Amino acid sequence: MFSVYAFILCLIGFFALAFAKTRHWKLLFARKLTERKKHALWATGSGSLIIALLFLKTEWGWALGLCFYAGLLSLSMFAVVFSLSYLENRKPKRLRA
Repeated sequence: MFSVYAFILCLIGFFALAFAKTRHWKLLFARKLTERKKHALWATGSGSLIIALLFLKTEWGWALGLCFYAGLLSLSMFAVVFSLSYLENRKPKRLRA
């Protein structure tokens, strides 16, 4: 069961790290990304990735836990990349950079 939680935490982590960048932040929000929000998103993303690793280590041990962690990182990273690409293509042409 921790594997499902770890996958969700990996998704949250990568989305938070992606939205800590100004370019990705502008895809969803019209407001400016402040330094405080940027640091909060960075801390949230990093923290959730570390907690996901600890969940997998608890469930599978270090050897298999790290292997599952690498796989979950890859899956969640692809989900974030494809969703950001989709958001970029859904943007009106006049707003594209």
